[in-house]
Amino acid sequence: MKTIGVDVGGTFTDLAYCDLATGKLEIHKVSTTPEDPSRGVLQGVLELCAASGIAPAEIDYVFHGTTTATNAVLEHKGVPAGMITNDGFRDVIHIARHQRVQHYSIRQELPWQDRPLVKRRHRKTVRGRLAPRPAPRSSRSTRRRSARRPRSSGPRGSARSRSASSSPISTRRMRSAPARSSPR
Repeated sequence: MKTIGVDVGGTFTDLAYCDLATGKLEIHKVSTTPEDPSRGVLQGVLELCAASGIAPAEIDYVFHGTTTATNAVLEHKGVPAGMITNDGFRDVIHIARHQRVQHYSIRQELPWQDRPLVKRRHRKTVRGRLAPRPAPRSSRSTRRRSARRPRSSGPRGSARSRSASSSPISTRRMRSAPARSSPR
């Protein structure tokens, strides 16, 4: 199997050719073309194939990665980004408790708090949640629906309404179950 790995960087595009059957390895570097990085990739693949003595059609897989986007994030040179999340989760990306070097210290300088990926004013929240079936439900409609649900009456009414979950199967079973009188 013949593979090529490509990494598009800000200055150079690095390529590696590997023939897994023979163990042959070739490494090549070309200048990145910022206006259209695909041109640099294509040029590098063609030059690497020529240097390795193989035709481009013989390549089985091309693996591609880029440090250009990573560098833009690290250097804060990207475009302003936005984030949409559920109510109550607006600041999770900013707080980032799981990433603290000293877990219980509040006096650390944390780069993602000084220079966040998404500024707070660009983080918007929406009401609602996803149900088990991928149909969005707002918390308000869930409350209205449960308020309209009729309560069962009788000796087991409270137990029946508690045990009848939102599952349609268990609700059907409870409705079809014969009513038993309570022991005396």
